[in-house]
Amino acid sequence: MQMNSAEITNTPANTLARPEYLGTLYNWLGRSCYSGDVYLKNTMLYDFRIYSRSLTAEEIQTTKLNISETLGLLNVAYSEGVNALKSIGQSRFVVVGEKGRIEVRGLESSDKVSVVDLSGRRISTANRSQIDVNPGVYIVRINDYATKVVVR
Repeated sequence: MQMNSAEITNTPANTLARPEYLGTLYNWLGRSCYSGDVYLKNTMLYDFRIYSRSLTAEEIQTTKLNISETLGLLNVAYSEGVNALKSIGQSRFVVVGEKGRIEVRGLESSDKVSVVDLSGRRISTANRSQIDVNPGVYIVRINDYATKVVVR
């Protein structure tokens, strides 16, 4: 939902530090500007967008950001992990996030593998032990075990 609307007066052109201009020192997303602040510790930023204009309430809910659909997909992704009975760490399986893929070790032919991204989309693959994916965070479920894996 739209929380506020206003004109931006501090644009990056006049607020970022550069020669002869002090600018702002803390231009981070998902990170605190204070070293002792644990509020944002281990934060991962999933999506960040800047638009050249204000979005209407309808665009926020449907067209541009598709919030309703995204929330539904996220619920599916989370329920994949929540419904699992045990952590992968308690199993014979090893799940590793590598550059551009997820590697699953310890599989037998009867094991069922499913991979879901954080938006709730199920990733299909022909090879259950080496799953090619884009960088991001995924939920991997093998039988009644589940884990999260980060792929760079």
